[in-house]
Amino acid sequence: MKELTLSARSLFGIFLILTMTSLYASQPAPDSSAAKPITISGLLDLYASYNFANPASRTNSFTRNFDVSANQFSLSLAKLSFSKAAEPVGFKIDLAYGKTADLVHSAATVTGADETYKNIEQAYITGIVPIGKGLTVNFGKMVTHMGAEVIESSSNLNYSRSLLFQYAIPYYHTGVCFSYPVADNFTATGYVYNGWNNVEDNNKQKTVGASLSWSPSGSLNIIGNVISGNEEAPGIKSSPKDVYEAIINLTASSSLSFALDANYGAERDAADILKIWKGVALYGKYAFGDADAIVARAETYNDYSGYTTGAIQDLKELTLTYEHKIGASFVLRGEYRRDWSTESVFTSKSGSAVNSQNTITVGTVFIF
Repeated sequence: MKELTLSARSLFGIFLILTMTSLYASQPAPDSSAAKPITISGLLDLYASYNFANPASRTNSFTRNFDVSANQFSLSLAKLSFSKAAEPVGFKIDLAYGKTADLVHSAATVTGADETYKNIEQAYITGIVPIGKGLTVNFGKMVTHMGAEVIESSSNLNYSRSLLFQYAIPYYHTGVCFSYPVADNFTATGYVYNGWNNVEDNNKQKTVGASLSWSPSGSLNIIGNVISGNEEAPGIKSSPKDVYEAIINLTASSSLSFALDANYGAERDAADILKIWKGVALYGKYAFGDADAIVARAETYNDYSGYTTGAIQDLKELTLTYEHKIGASFVLRGEYRRDWSTESVFTSKSGSAVNSQNTITVGTVFIF
């Protein structure tokens, strides 16, 4: 009787396949000339860093996101991207390998769960819903909407990342976002995420966010970002973890531009004590033609409760970067950076704690 049942299912399956094949064959062939191709791109990011303290650990401690190796050569990131424009449905997949991919996922709030996904920086389906001017919807794993900088160094003004990028905001999320061009110079976007820095949620509550981008003129862009959500595991008392951000980009001339990034974050812990962190980063860039530029970044970050850095402190950093481009494919950056704190959080050659750190870094990025 069991064999007869399997045979009947097999016959039904064959019938279904033949029926679907017949129906498909009767449909007109799609117009391949109208299909948009899949775009393939990528980058290779390598650097060499010298730490004047010559720490025994050979690491740039505490204030570095991804350029963590000191007094040695390092592969930071190898990335391969596949994308298709949404007309009306498309997708984007970013595959990432190297130390950067490991560090991005080291903050996963679901322990061990993100090991499966660490080499997938982004993977989402995007579609345009024909409502008004067109509502863009993305669904999947995506980098955060927060911050003036991104994971890829070549898309930032400096080679190293800011303190705000490291401590004030998350790196990535899984969820859905809805973006709508309210006007020619104003776009509103809403987000619903599982949480901060995770693919699988660690509780039953969702994190929400919003971004408003306004360009009152061709030389000025103002962005307001917010993110809020309970990030603690079930059973742990906490309030929403909130971050508010303002970003201003100003192009003063064809050679001179400025940017400002300001963050304020707060969350109450299990003892109902308010934890606050905040900071400001100021950028200035002067370009010498199309190939060369000098960039300066000055920044301060206040961790009043030691909630994000692990120490009650005021952190500051000053970064000077010289950039040289060869065509559209190669970026070379030489960078001096000084970090200092009100506490001894850096490591010296002897292993003792000191309150400052000075480094020189040469970063190279090949883009294709």
